[in-house]
Amino acid sequence: FTEEQIILYGWSIGGFTSTWAAMNYPRIQALVLDATFDDVLPLAMTRMPAAIDSIVRNVIREYLNLNVAEQLKKYDGRVLLIRRTDDEIMCTPTNSLSNNRANFLLTKLLVHRYPHLFVDSRETLDVLTEYLANPAHDASGNITRSLPQRAY
Repeated sequence: FTEEQIILYGWSIGGFTSTWAAMNYPRIQALVLDATFDDVLPLAMTRMPAAIDSIVRNVIREYLNLNVAEQLKKYDGRVLLIRRTDDEIMCTPTNSLSNNRANFLLTKLLVHRYPHLFVDSRETLDVLTEYLANPAHDASGNITRSLPQRAY
């Protein structure tokens, strides 16, 4: 296969290796990230005792820096993100859709690729954050359940 014929798929922590490959082989056709986080540090911090926060932060950054978002920014090709809304690992705190780490990954990707949408305005970022936190979205990304029904 040529690079242009390859689509990479990364699930959960596999998103790190997939984004590494995409970053190093930028001519791949596309990248699919399923239930992937933006950065492992926030996930680790919520699961470790607060008393060792500084140790966890230091070890993660020095020896286990799994920052998917930073690698993804180095790939300019097509990306499909699959967000699992009931993911007990990806949501910090647990079952909080607004804090699903995939939201942060998407936001970082959009800010990187479309910086003019977010320049000098916190409002655009706030609208995106609110949209991603809304549980009324169906699988296609539409907000049909949150809109009133119209009689025609």
